Amino acid sequence: MRGEKWTREEMILAFNLYLKLPFGKMQRGTPEIIELANLMGRLALYDKAFDKGLIGINGNYEVILSANLNKNRTKDYFVKYFAPIEKVKLQMPQKYLPKAEFLEWHRDIVFEK
Repeated sequence: MRGEKWTREEMILAFNLYLKLPFGKMQRGTPEIIELANLMGRLALYDKAFDKGLIGINGNYEVILSANLNKNRTKDYFVKYFAPIEKVKLQMPQKYLPKAEFLEWHRDIVFEK
Protein backbone atom coordinates (compact mmCIF):
# COMPACT_ATOMS: atom_id res chain seq x y z
CA MET A 1 0.00 0.00 0.00
CA ARG A 2 1.35 3.42 -0.86
CA GLY A 3 1.89 6.08 1.79
CA GLU A 4 0.23 8.97 -0.08
CA LYS A 5 -3.32 10.18 0.47
CA TRP A 6 -5.71 9.33 -2.35
CA THR A 7 -7.01 12.11 -4.54
CA ARG A 8 -10.72 12.79 -4.87
CA GLU A 9 -10.73 11.11 -8.31
CA GLU A 10 -9.00 8.00 -6.97
CA MET A 11 -11.52 7.76 -4.12
CA ILE A 12 -14.43 7.99 -6.58
CA LEU A 13 -12.93 5.24 -8.77
CA ALA A 14 -12.30 2.98 -5.78
CA PHE A 15 -15.76 3.52 -4.30
CA ASN A 16 -17.38 2.92 -7.69
CA LEU A 17 -15.57 -0.44 -7.93
CA TYR A 18 -16.53 -1.28 -4.34
CA LEU A 19 -20.20 -0.78 -5.20
CA LYS A 20 -19.93 -2.89 -8.39
CA LEU A 21 -18.24 -5.96 -6.91
CA PRO A 22 -20.37 -8.66 -5.27
CA PHE A 23 -19.98 -9.18 -1.53
CA GLY A 24 -16.91 -11.27 -0.74
CA LYS A 25 -15.17 -10.57 -4.06
CA MET A 26 -13.07 -7.66 -2.73
CA GLN A 27 -9.69 -9.43 -2.74
CA ARG A 28 -6.24 -8.43 -3.87
CA GLY A 29 -6.15 -10.84 -6.83
CA THR A 30 -9.55 -9.86 -8.25
CA PRO A 31 -9.02 -8.81 -11.91
CA GLU A 32 -11.15 -5.65 -11.49
CA ILE A 33 -9.01 -4.55 -8.55
CA ILE A 34 -5.79 -5.19 -10.47
CA GLU A 35 -7.14 -3.18 -13.42
CA LEU A 36 -8.13 -0.28 -11.14
CA ALA A 37 -4.74 -0.32 -9.39
CA ASN A 38 -2.99 -0.13 -12.77
CA LEU A 39 -5.24 2.75 -13.84
CA MET A 40 -4.68 4.66 -10.61
CA GLY A 41 -0.95 4.31 -11.04
CA ARG A 42 -1.24 6.06 -14.42
CA LEU A 43 -3.53 8.92 -13.36
CA ALA A 44 -0.61 11.20 -12.47
CA LEU A 45 1.05 10.44 -15.82
CA TYR A 46 -2.07 11.38 -17.79
CA ASP A 47 -2.67 14.47 -15.67
CA LYS A 48 0.86 15.68 -16.34
CA ALA A 49 0.62 14.82 -20.06
CA PHE A 50 -2.61 16.83 -20.31
CA ASP A 51 -1.04 19.81 -18.49
CA LYS A 52 1.97 19.73 -20.82
CA GLY A 53 -0.21 19.49 -23.94
CA LEU A 54 0.90 15.98 -24.91
CA ILE A 55 -2.68 14.73 -24.78
CA GLY A 56 -5.96 16.54 -25.21
CA ILE A 57 -9.68 15.97 -25.65
CA ASN A 58 -11.35 16.61 -29.01
CA GLY A 59 -14.87 17.94 -29.65
CA ASN A 60 -16.27 14.40 -29.47
CA TYR A 61 -14.72 13.95 -26.01
CA GLU A 62 -12.10 11.51 -27.31
CA VAL A 63 -8.45 11.45 -26.22
CA ILE A 64 -6.09 12.88 -28.83
CA LEU A 65 -2.30 12.63 -28.85
CA SER A 66 0.07 15.39 -29.85
CA ALA A 67 2.31 15.14 -32.90
CA ASN A 68 5.31 15.21 -30.58
CA LEU A 69 4.01 12.20 -28.65
CA ASN A 70 3.06 10.41 -31.88
CA LYS A 71 6.71 10.56 -33.02
CA ASN A 72 7.39 7.95 -30.35
CA ARG A 73 4.80 5.34 -31.38
CA THR A 74 7.38 2.53 -31.41
CA LYS A 75 8.79 3.29 -27.95
CA ASP A 76 7.81 0.97 -25.11
CA TYR A 77 6.32 3.74 -22.96
CA PHE A 78 4.08 4.87 -25.83
CA VAL A 79 2.85 1.36 -26.54
CA LYS A 80 2.22 0.69 -22.85
CA TYR A 81 0.69 3.98 -21.69
CA PHE A 82 -0.51 6.10 -24.62
CA ALA A 83 -1.57 3.77 -27.43
CA PRO A 84 -4.31 2.24 -25.23
CA ILE A 85 -5.94 5.63 -24.56
CA GLU A 86 -5.76 7.06 -28.09
CA LYS A 87 -9.24 7.88 -29.42
CA VAL A 88 -10.89 6.53 -26.25
CA LYS A 89 -14.16 8.35 -25.63
CA LEU A 90 -14.55 9.80 -22.14
CA GLN A 91 -17.27 8.36 -19.98
CA MET A 92 -19.41 11.40 -19.33
CA PRO A 93 -20.64 12.08 -15.80
CA GLN A 94 -24.34 12.71 -15.25
CA LYS A 95 -23.54 16.04 -13.62
CA TYR A 96 -20.76 18.55 -14.09
CA LEU A 97 -19.82 17.80 -17.66
CA PRO A 98 -16.44 19.06 -18.86
CA LYS A 99 -16.99 22.47 -20.41
CA ALA A 100 -16.53 22.41 -24.16
CA GLU A 101 -15.06 25.95 -24.02
CA PHE A 102 -12.33 24.81 -21.63
CA LEU A 103 -11.43 21.80 -23.78
CA GLU A 104 -11.36 24.02 -26.86
CA TRP A 105 -9.09 26.52 -25.04
CA HIS A 106 -6.81 23.64 -24.04
CA ARG A 107 -6.62 22.42 -27.67
CA ASP A 108 -5.92 25.96 -28.97
CA ILE A 109 -3.45 27.15 -26.32
CA VAL A 110 -1.86 24.18 -24.49
CA PHE A 111 -2.12 21.16 -26.79
CA GLU A 112 0.93 20.58 -29.00
CA LYS A 113 -0.47 20.08 -32.49
